[in-house]
Amino acid sequence: MPYTIDSTQLYNKDVQQIGTTCQNIGRLAKNKLPLPPGFCITAQAFHHFIHSTNLNNQIREHIKQLDPQQPEQINQVSKQIKNLIQKSAFPTDLETECIQKYQQLCSNFPSGILCLSLSCTDQHLDSKLAHHNQPLYTSPEQDFTKIIVSFWASLYDPQSLFLSAEGAIDLLHTGVAIVVQYVPIPDSSGIMFTSSPSNDPETMIIESV
Repeated sequence: MPYTIDSTQLYNKDVQQIGTTCQNIGRLAKNKLPLPPGFCITAQAFHHFIHSTNLNNQIREHIKQLDPQQPEQINQVSKQIKNLIQKSAFPTDLETECIQKYQQLCSNFPSGILCLSLSCTDQHLDSKLAHHNQPLYTSPEQDFTKIIVSFWASLYDPQSLFLSAEGAIDLLHTGVAIVVQYVPIPDSSGIMFTSSPSNDPETMIIESV
């Protein structure tokens, strides 16, 4: 199974493979709406990294000790897990595939900007992370594998660990994918209301400057 999938091929993939954000992008692609070129680093890539480095056992031990009534402990565990992830070696096979896709996208848009966003396999957590984690803008000169690892590590933010400690999510069986997209330089910017907020729900409004 490949660790990366083109954005145009996301429409028929399972949420456990690509996460909810990438699945929504897939729906747009299926309906032939225009999308920025890009690709998804699957949740399987994340699990491969976690298991090949034996981080799964260490993370499990950290999560087992969490107490939702002790926020300082949760903050400390978050730092410890993130440190373990960021210090671990990136699997060679995974690195080769990710770098190849990244360089291909960069070569097609040498003067552009790339945006990375999380796509969590747990819908409840994905909605939380969407407000908590902002997209990261990167360029061809940056170390792409380090950026990937930093995104994976953000799955274990204090907010996620708190939800896990409360039993709201099963963090040990949650995966995270990453969507990588080219950011076009617009001629104008603005906002679109698919339904008029004033008095006509059948009218679409687009305001731009």
